[in-house]
Amino acid sequence: MSNKINAIDKMCDSYRILYELETKLRTMIDDTLTREFGYTWHLSQKYISFDFHTAHYYQLLQIIRKFPTLKEKFTQKQIEKLTNLNAIRNKICHMRDISIPEYKKLVTCHKIVISKIEKRKVS
Repeated sequence: MSNKINAIDKMCDSYRILYELETKLRTMIDDTLTREFGYTWHLSQKYISFDFHTAHYYQLLQIIRKFPTLKEKFTQKQIEKLTNLNAIRNKICHMRDISIPEYKKLVTCHKIVISKIEKRKVS
């Protein structure tokens, strides 16, 4: 029973970490592009062809890769790590258990995003 509880705790924590990562990433994108293009940037097909507020994780990464002001916040290696997180993200969202190495990758990606938010607050 103890292993089952630990697995549940790990998955609950994984979802919490993922939720914070995605919401912070979305906020960073919105804040950055609002400063660059104005409050209605997300309404123009000129910038993106999907609804930003309901965009999937992979679409958020597409936005980051598309706009230099966002892309320059991350190293290429960090963008690759965030991109590789998509399969782990899908497991978490579909309630499939993740391994310890996958959990560690999630934590690493979370730290990447949080460090960008903290860096922005200091600037």
